[in-house]
Amino acid sequence: MSKQEKALEKLCRTPTPANLKWDELRAVLSSVGYEMLQGSTMTILKYKDYAGSADLDMERGVLRGKILFIGDLVTYEAPTVKKLQQEFEAAVDDYVDTCKQIGKAPQKSFTGVFNVRIEPACHKALAMLAATDGRTLNAIVAEALHGYVNDRGTSARKVEHLHRLVLESPVSEGIASSTQTTRWESLDVQLH
Repeated sequence: MSKQEKALEKLCRTPTPANLKWDELRAVLSSVGYEMLQGSTMTILKYKDYAGSADLDMERGVLRGKILFIGDLVTYEAPTVKKLQQEFEAAVDDYVDTCKQIGKAPQKSFTGVFNVRIEPACHKALAMLAATDGRTLNAIVAEALHGYVNDRGTSARKVEHLHRLVLESPVSEGIASSTQTTRWESLDVQLH
């Protein structure tokens, strides 16, 4: 009986044995055509004012992560979720202590400036809308990002924005004797 066959037999037992190793499971799945793919979501650990990643290292069968949003690379790993949180907290404490010892500011600050890359057609459409609304691209992007951040976790997105309606037309001769253009401009109205 091959290693894969033994692992498959072990996997099919009820209950599944506690000594089934990750490498055995991966070999069985690979032998029947499954492929290992990394997920696109990240779990964020939080401690004090720091954030850290929590990833599964499939090759080594451990949990690992790094402190996010700092200029240095500080990593941690553990065999369980509970221990990963503990290792993250210890890494943060060690990082802060080390920074104090060497006289360095411990956390990279956000400047509020970053580049956004979008399709040229979208860029053009945004610029046209911004010009039409008398706003800057920065203001529009900031508003959209604030909405994205503040509306996370709600099933329905609330849209808040101001509309300015401007109508221009010549005054009809049947209504008034003047043929000059009249301009009507609405008040700003908050929509919810």
